[in-house]
Amino acid sequence: MRVRYGFAVLVFLLMAWSGAGLAGADSPGLPLAFLIGGVAGAAGSIAAMLGRRRLARTVMLAGAATAAVAGFAFAPGGVDRGFVIGAAVLVAGLLALFALVSTPRSTTGRGETGRS
Repeated sequence: MRVRYGFAVLVFLLMAWSGAGLAGADSPGLPLAFLIGGVAGAAGSIAAMLGRRRLARTVMLAGAATAAVAGFAFAPGGVDRGFVIGAAVLVAGLLALFALVSTPRSTTGRGETGRS
């Protein structure tokens, strides 16, 4: 299981790096969505790898909401507005889906895996 989360950390860090690379763009909406989504995904995957599934889910879902809001708030005017908002919502939706699928709810009621 740790290997899967390790690959997820790598993918999310690449996503954050691509967002940082776009930082000089005219519109900060798309780079912010990628940067926020990548950092939140990497942090959540590291938390899940360490067995803190409730924390991982919370971090990733909060990051997804923040990425969507940042994409909407900082989208440019004109023709590119719809694309930036759509891309930000797609990034946020995929991060939220990953958070819900990769960190299943435990039956212990404490948010942990139940392993000793």
